[in-house]
Amino acid sequence: MEPAGGNYKTERLQLRKQQIQEQWVLLNRKLSGLELERIRENRYEEIFRLDQQIAGLKEQWQTLENEIQSIEEHIAVSSLDCVKVIDSENHAYPAGLNGYNVFNTGRALDRKSGNEFLEYGIEKEFKENKFNTFTIAMIDIDDLTQINNIFGQHIGDKVIARFCLLLSKEISAIFPVGRCGDDTFFALFWGLAENKSRQQCEVLMRKLQNFNWSKLSKKLWVTSSIGFSVHNQMEPVRDTIIRAAQAMLTAKEKGKNKLEEASEHLSPSESRHFRDYYS
Repeated sequence: MEPAGGNYKTERLQLRKQQIQEQWVLLNRKLSGLELERIRENRYEEIFRLDQQIAGLKEQWQTLENEIQSIEEHIAVSSLDCVKVIDSENHAYPAGLNGYNVFNTGRALDRKSGNEFLEYGIEKEFKENKFNTFTIAMIDIDDLTQINNIFGQHIGDKVIARFCLLLSKEISAIFPVGRCGDDTFFALFWGLAENKSRQQCEVLMRKLQNFNWSKLSKKLWVTSSIGFSVHNQMEPVRDTIIRAAQAMLTAKEKGKNKLEEASEHLSPSESRHFRDYYS
């Protein structure tokens, strides 16, 4: 688990950014006043000095922004060790909405915890909390292997960490998100109607696409393929998850960087093993 010091340091840096912004505003106001007076009093030297101070504040701002981003990425990676509990059947699964503080910490479940949640946690939460429906989105990073080959494994790891962070930030705290494969993630939306589910997925896709990935490496651009399904009360929860995974694969087959809605039903002949749909 990430020590409290990481969050404290981020708060201090955000406060420092606010202080710099206030100084910046004051200096700009002073500069505007001097611009009006310079014709009468030829105060060019003071204007030049203020310009230099403002440039220095911009540089400090950018340094703090980069440091905050680095801390957030570290938190995103270290927070993947999430608390788990053991249920009465001796199945390990992440604590749910009424359990430990896992889903409302702004953190994504790690791969092991995410898979356990898909296997056991969703069905348990769905039954115990009496939700009338849910939507699950399966999200795959496009061409992660190619990113590793071109930019290096360390950049690929940063992409995964940033992906976790973006998912955690952009999805409401009451909605679980996590990693479940090499480059596959999930987001669960409790109680959303079908039209709202599509809207949520569209917003998420735009956020992931529009992030400035070149911050991690020059010329890097990352897209994702998303499949989503709305739970049919006549089907097992597992089938809902698999339908979303199938839709994700269809999105990739159609050219990637796409959002695809799942088919209405899973046929009896189709595999019910998650690993047949993502690795």
